[in-house]
Parts: sequence; C-alpha cells; structure tokens
Amino acid sequence: MRGLETTLEAAELGARRLTDDEMFLEAKRALNPLAADSRPYRPGENSLEYRSARERIVDTSIADETDSYLNVGGILYSL
Repeated sequence: MRGLETTLEAAELGARRLTDDEMFLEAKRALNPLAADSRPYRPGENSLEYRSARERIVDTSIADETDSYLNVGGILYSL
C-alpha cells in the first residue's frame, strides 16, 4: 500500500487516505447516489441508542431483483 501511495504522489495524482468521516460519507453516497446525505459518522457509543455504522449507512431498499438486474432504491444495476 505504501508503494502505491508513493507512486501516485510521484505522478502528482494527489492520493491521500480518507478519514473515518469521509469514508462513511463516501460509502453512503455510493449506496444511494440519489440522496445527498451529509450527516457525519458518530460512533454508536456516543448515541442514546446504539446503532452500528452498518445500520446508519444503509438507507436504501432492494425494490426488485431478477437474474439480470437489481433495482436498489430506484436505480437499476445489471449483472
């Protein structure tokens, strides 16, 4: 991993590691690109009721599924 980072930096591609908050928001965006949600990551221990990052990151549902496509939150993914 270190070698890859060094190579990208040498090529001036600006590679950098994401923070926990940035990684959380990017995963949320990837799972549901139609809903812009910018609520930051908070560890479950800091909440009144414990909810894991997995529970808070997923706000989409699988609406339909066949052998050739998957409808997740209104977006069709072909397989």
